[in-house]
Amino acid sequence: MKILILFCLLLISRCPLFAAPWGVLINYFESQNTQAEAPRQGERFLLSQILAGQPVRISLSLRSKKAVEKSADYEKIIAESYAQWFRETAQIIRRSGREKEFSDILPLLDRGISVKFVYSSDKTDILFFVWPLSDVQEVCGSSSGGCYMVEEGKIPCIFIPQNNFIQRIASRGMLTAANISLHEIGHSLGLSDQYEQSRSNNSHPVYSTEESRKSIMNKSKRITCDDADGMINLIDLTLGIKRGGMSGWHSLCKDSDILYVNGVPNTKGPYAIILSKGKWRLDVFQNGRKIEEKVFPLDLQGGLSAFEDGKETVLSRDKAGRPVFARGDKGEDIYYSYSYDRRDRLAVLDGKTVQAELLVPDYKPIRKFFSVKWQRTERLFKYFGENGSVSAVGYIRPFNKEGKEGVAVYWRGVFDKKPIAYIELEFDKEGRIIRREVTGDPPGRASGRSGALSASSRQKRSERSAAILPRAGAERELSKNLEAVLQNRIAARQEELLKEWYLKQP
Repeated sequence: MKILILFCLLLISRCPLFAAPWGVLINYFESQNTQAEAPRQGERFLLSQILAGQPVRISLSLRSKKAVEKSADYEKIIAESYAQWFRETAQIIRRSGREKEFSDILPLLDRGISVKFVYSSDKTDILFFVWPLSDVQEVCGSSSGGCYMVEEGKIPCIFIPQNNFIQRIASRGMLTAANISLHEIGHSLGLSDQYEQSRSNNSHPVYSTEESRKSIMNKSKRITCDDADGMINLIDLTLGIKRGGMSGWHSLCKDSDILYVNGVPNTKGPYAIILSKGKWRLDVFQNGRKIEEKVFPLDLQGGLSAFEDGKETVLSRDKAGRPVFARGDKGEDIYYSYSYDRRDRLAVLDGKTVQAELLVPDYKPIRKFFSVKWQRTERLFKYFGENGSVSAVGYIRPFNKEGKEGVAVYWRGVFDKKPIAYIELEFDKEGRIIRREVTGDPPGRASGRSGALSASSRQKRSERSAAILPRAGAERELSKNLEAVLQNRIAARQEELLKEWYLKQP
């Protein structure tokens, strides 16, 4: 269960089966070069080199003999998937009769995407793993059809299933190399998921629409007008094109009333809260354009306990009536950003983050024969500083269900490291604890053994040791014992605070 809290600390780029209209991946604006003062748009993705006329160099990994024998077929599928993104976007523009409006990028789209298959890893831009579906799911997840992964400083990877007649019939043609490839290549260009199970996790808070529609980045088998919107916005952002100026431009979808201003839907903003390299970044937008970027390190000495839900006064709201800026009862500035069903909240005081909160839906796959049913849960985690370390409290519980069933977690340590302290409590519908786990050192102690022994056991061990140790050694042992008793009391108090906090959540 510890994976629950660690998963919440990172926004990963793994993508299950299918993802919708306009949404850019949350890390599209992160620089590959950590020394760079200002990142180039999409630096770690492929679109910038494609627009510069450079080919995409691809390496294939084929696991089975049958796939190796059909390697030329898979190369053709992948090349065609890249070509479709530009070709079909251009076709949708022309069918809408708006060639003049997009005359600046139509030549780029018509030129297409050139791909080159190479067999040397030092000359590769992206790796494609064409494996049996069961092997793909070992990497991407048991309910996945494929995934895209990119890690800093490493070659991006796409996992797609090799074609199989049975899985094609069972999935109604969805689990084919061509369908998965087209979707995952959308990620390699910078587009985010739009299906419920992932869109809240990997979509940028501002560069995304309010709702998910039919598209190849969702559950469509082909590129739609929404995908074409996304492709145009992505090109504009990468090249710095301010299409339509302050007025923006209207979606290519005739049934949509969305206006895009510098890639931002007119209903979005004005803040984007992003966790980057252990710090919280606040991007400020005005008229679809980013005008300010602030970075707030976490105040590790603590200034606002996550166990205390302070009052706030909402000072501004978005067009949907949701709060976007508020003032806390201790004088802290509070910012909100939203991405589909996700809400981020950032409380800042004296230039530091005193509390950060993440509320996001989570989905548990339940397999039934060849189909997968998703059970929605809700994750809420609050991060704060405590005695020089990062701490967090949170819960994972069923969505829209009565009762107190769920799991509450307290965590203390360093980002991406094994926690110093970890408390996990599982509750039934009546709010009774049915399982508890306490691991690591008790809170307030940076190193040493965990508090697995009871205070009485430690006292008996200390008395036995004192009988045979010299006086100085006995005093040292007694000091350790008293410290352990104190730390156990702190841990017990922390557990009680976690229980109280969880049970009073709405």
